[in-house]
Amino acid sequence: MGWQSNLTPTTPDGVVLSGWWKRVLARIIDSFIVTMVALPLTFSPLERMTTIYSDYFRKAMDAAAANSTTVPAPPTAELLGPI
Repeated sequence: MGWQSNLTPTTPDGVVLSGWWKRVLARIIDSFIVTMVALPLTFSPLERMTTIYSDYFRKAMDAAAANSTTVPAPPTAELLGPI
């Protein structure tokens, strides 16, 4: 009745929300768990993409060192598998 002072944030049904630092810690823990689950699934495709791009970069640098004016074709077809 009258002026109400509610300093702790709550949900519409009255459940008190966690503090800012607890939510930050929960976000860090969640990110760590998601990374540990996703890393084995994405490591092999990312490694293949890195190899393809490093080969392309090496070909482009070799062409530049040989004073060639043509650029090697980008590896778009090769990247379809890993992507």
